[in-house]
Amino acid sequence: MDASSNHAKANYLVLLAIILQIVFTVFIVASLLNNTRSDEVETKEYMSRASLPVSNIFEVFPDFTEDGAKELNNSLYEMAKLNNSEINLATEATIRSGTEHAYFFEKTGLNYYSAIVDIPNLEQSYRFFYEVFNREKEEKMQASGKERSMIICLNNEEDIIYPDFNCKNGSYDQSSLIYLVKRYLSQIDFDSSIARMDNNGNIKIFVYPSNSRMVPPEDSTVIGQVKDFIKSLGIRPDIFTFEVVNSGGISE
Repeated sequence: MDASSNHAKANYLVLLAIILQIVFTVFIVASLLNNTRSDEVETKEYMSRASLPVSNIFEVFPDFTEDGAKELNNSLYEMAKLNNSEINLATEATIRSGTEHAYFFEKTGLNYYSAIVDIPNLEQSYRFFYEVFNREKEEKMQASGKERSMIICLNNEEDIIYPDFNCKNGSYDQSSLIYLVKRYLSQIDFDSSIARMDNNGNIKIFVYPSNSRMVPPEDSTVIGQVKDFIKSLGIRPDIFTFEVVNSGGISE
């Protein structure tokens, strides 16, 4: 009787272990499916946000990604919504010819794009700045929560083609350009100098000590290198001040 009882008890424990294992497996699978559905819902919600498409984005920037275009369109809509009570669903933007700028930073694998977009239906224009890293860098950037697109009002009279609409900036404004240039300067090595910027937009150009001559503070060659780089980003260099510093060492 004891042997039979022990055998039955052992079978019961085995059966219980199997049931518990099945329950645990079902719980894990259900949790994974639920997380997957949540991610899909969040993605669909993000992608389905009202957007203002830039119709010629791929024509102007052939290597622009689909995800990048969706993100830019969403950001542009949010900016336009800030300045308009209603936006027709058929409203589109186009990149103005001759305002496009693209730059690739080899040091960090960053692709940079900038252009003015015109919205004829609204008679409004904005300038956008967009950056995207390679996959490895992109994952790191997304983890830090940084925005990849920035849209601001135009403040240069030469760029304005529509009547004044009292443009309001959102999270970014002209002062944000200081942050952009300051960050990008650190990724560029110029022929004979390194440029650094303080928080007030003052750019100091430190000349390498290997130069055989002292460089005058107003030297147009080294300043021109930095100005040309800033222009290549679609940013006006005249909003900054420049100073050449002959130094035996370069401090951060």
